[in-house]
Amino acid sequence: MDATTVYLKLLQKANENFTNDNIALDKSRAYLLINEASNKFVEWNLKKRNEDSIRDIQQLLVDDKLLEIKNSHLEHTNFKLPENYFDFSNLTVLATKGKCKDKKILPLEIKDENKHLLEFDYNNKPSFEYRETFYNLSENNVKIYKSDFEITKAYLSYYRKPKEIDFEGYIKADGSPSVNSDPEWSDVIMDRIISIAVKDFNSLMGRQTIDIDKDRIISKN
Repeated sequence: MDATTVYLKLLQKANENFTNDNIALDKSRAYLLINEASNKFVEWNLKKRNEDSIRDIQQLLVDDKLLEIKNSHLEHTNFKLPENYFDFSNLTVLATKGKCKDKKILPLEIKDENKHLLEFDYNNKPSFEYRETFYNLSENNVKIYKSDFEITKAYLSYYRKPKEIDFEGYIKADGSPSVNSDPEWSDVIMDRIISIAVKDFNSLMGRQTIDIDKDRIISKN
């Protein structure tokens, strides 16, 4: 499905049950609606995280991306999250101590407010010997903790942001003309995303279409 078809389907679904009050859906608003709907589709599937839902978004999964080190501190090393990061999947950490280089250790996610408790807990503090440490996400970084060893590499598996969809024919906020940008989704999934966008549009316009919109999304049409 190309961008032009997406826009025409969006118009059709927005007006098919309102033949007497066709509302112009300009392309700049369509751009915002359809990309927000695309992000919502990803969020819903990640929240469910069952086999069927993950299969629908598997194309967004990036495996074992080597992260760039941002800076290193006494108790932790910060690695930059990728610019297209959307949600977490898995993390692999390599550490070095003395002559033992790039050994895999198990990272466990923690809440930031618990880090000091764990650092002073002998059984839970970062340990090269027991091959374990902890981490959290903060300020677009992966913060990985250490003690008497160094974190040398971190590989992140993550779900990236979906490709933006855009429509030719309006001026963007930065003053540049918009161009068509086709979706990367299959036609079946794109129809569901269009239905989500129409649901949001109807809500914004105060239209009473809750049952119709839900049926569209659930039925995958």
